[in-house]
Amino acid sequence: MPIYNGQRIDLDLKHVLHRLHIDDANSARNRPYMRDLDGGIPLVAQRARPFICHRTHSFSWTSQGVMEVDGTTLEVGEMVEEKLDGAHACCVGIATIGSGVEDAARNMKEKGLLYSFALEALGAIALDAAVEGYFRFMEDRCAASGDFVGVPLSPGETVGWPVEDQRTIYELLSEELQEVTITDSCLLIPKNSVSFLVGIYDHRVKEEGDSHCNYCSMRDKCLYRAEQP
Repeated sequence: MPIYNGQRIDLDLKHVLHRLHIDDANSARNRPYMRDLDGGIPLVAQRARPFICHRTHSFSWTSQGVMEVDGTTLEVGEMVEEKLDGAHACCVGIATIGSGVEDAARNMKEKGLLYSFALEALGAIALDAAVEGYFRFMEDRCAASGDFVGVPLSPGETVGWPVEDQRTIYELLSEELQEVTITDSCLLIPKNSVSFLVGIYDHRVKEEGDSHCNYCSMRDKCLYRAEQP
């Protein structure tokens, strides 16, 4: 089973502020938060440990919104079925940056709740950065064989895909997942972890600027959403 150990995550404050929708218009009232974000970036670089376990499978549709992967059923819903249209294979995976950042957020409360909140935000953005790094790796690997990758989609996040399928993906990969566990309510531990499925195609399907945020059920409420292309 392929394991992708990402490189050190070096976040840029400008990118972080963009992801948090902090701009010149609201920077004055956010200055203390911006200071804590800037101070937390080096800590994230030290504590984040990107680790991604993934496996490529053929798949078939057994009914509308229901797919079979390696003999296992995933009830992904209509949105995922639509995004996988034309795919000849899929890659399932779980990504994490480990528990270091969330442990720091919990153990450094003497620096104030705002600093802990800044670390939590940086952890979420660092996880996205790790996944983006992985998909650049996947795009290069698929390009060597003339294939293309689509947009990563996740149970519990993508519209119409229940979080319970996160356990199914976890069980497909569990032999190599010493870094990650799953709770009875199907949440991954460490918190800065995510499961995903992405289609593999013989033609380009991903549009410039397209991301998983565009298909997320929390898009209108998420603090870390990417901009609509």
